[in-house]
Amino acid sequence: MIRTSRRRIAVNSAGTSPVQSRRFGGLTRGLVVATALVVVASCGSTADSGTSDVAEPLTGLDALYEGTFHAPPEEAPPVPEDQSLWIVNCGEVATACSTAAAGATEAAEEIGWEARLCDGELNAGGAWANCIRQAIAANADALLLIAIDCGAIAQPLQEAASAGIPTVSSLGYDCDDPEIGEESLFTASVIPSDDYPTTAEYTIALGEARADWVRAVGGDEAEVIEVDFQGVLAGVYAHKGFTEGMSDCASCTIHSAPVTNQSIGTLRQTLESAILQNPEASFVTVTNDALVLLGSSQAVAGSPRRNELSLIGGEGAPPVLDLMRDGLGVSAVLAQSMTWFGYAGIDTIIRVLNDEDAAPAGLGFQLVDTQRGLPESGPYEPPVDFKEAYLAAWAAAE
Repeated sequence: MIRTSRRRIAVNSAGTSPVQSRRFGGLTRGLVVATALVVVASCGSTADSGTSDVAEPLTGLDALYEGTFHAPPEEAPPVPEDQSLWIVNCGEVATACSTAAAGATEAAEEIGWEARLCDGELNAGGAWANCIRQAIAANADALLLIAIDCGAIAQPLQEAASAGIPTVSSLGYDCDDPEIGEESLFTASVIPSDDYPTTAEYTIALGEARADWVRAVGGDEAEVIEVDFQGVLAGVYAHKGFTEGMSDCASCTIHSAPVTNQSIGTLRQTLESAILQNPEASFVTVTNDALVLLGSSQAVAGSPRRNELSLIGGEGAPPVLDLMRDGLGVSAVLAQSMTWFGYAGIDTIIRVLNDEDAAPAGLGFQLVDTQRGLPESGPYEPPVDFKEAYLAAWAAAE
């Protein structure tokens, strides 16, 4: 049933109300994000920030400039009515996670489902497991997990399966991933596209694309600082793709600035130290926009060498595009639609509830830099109207 709005209910991992969540669960992280944006803004005006920009559209990257998107599925099975969906994201502080979760909530409401969002809080205090167990206690009809790896939640996933609640992953990695090597525990996972049948292949391709951009700008002697997101498989595969993409550049140099979920608060200092210790480095690569906003862009924009540094960031969230427009520490992104990942999660759940396999979602990415593809204002929009496509397919299936 399309466009029958249901109320979105937000909770945190402790099960508190939205007001309590802001007071006890979300306030500190909200201040971190706000502080990050204020610090970036204080680094200087557009005139004196001097972030190194791309002088002109790059050659040899036409495919990335055009993007790798495809259309979503044209057909879908019938949409089950009156479903109670729980959405658990990796953490509201992470822009990709919060945007994908918001997209999933929007899509669920479009088909008349009730959507409850539980803030995974970057798994602080076992928040991911707490959210899943709350969904089980609430007799949810389905669970959508955003950017949460199976290895961290194996036991609660088994509990959900025992309760008969299907679990679908968007942007996460199942326990049968080669880096984990155990039995699959997700009921299903979003298939990004025919080009990238798994989240791992999608993430590796992003890493390779960042390497392509660095080499196109920096040539065969590029020296780069990689903000290496450790402890999560998204970071593992992004690192793998980037290093593979740079592997045949014998004269290129990669320096590591490691970060984990637990050390994000000191990311700016970590990257500032790496910039100081490697004065010949001209490039910084970052896997996602949360890491751009929570330290990386500030370190670049505030560096005495900011005119010499070019940073390629994550998915191109609106605050990051603003930094690009204002010359505050970001030169390029691999723009993606996290909202699309949310819609794809809902489509996958619809298929699971009909005992069907997931369908390729058509997801991809597009190189946007300061000379090509950057909208004058507002968010990035992919070249495919995925919302209209999904809603049409779901409506036709009624």
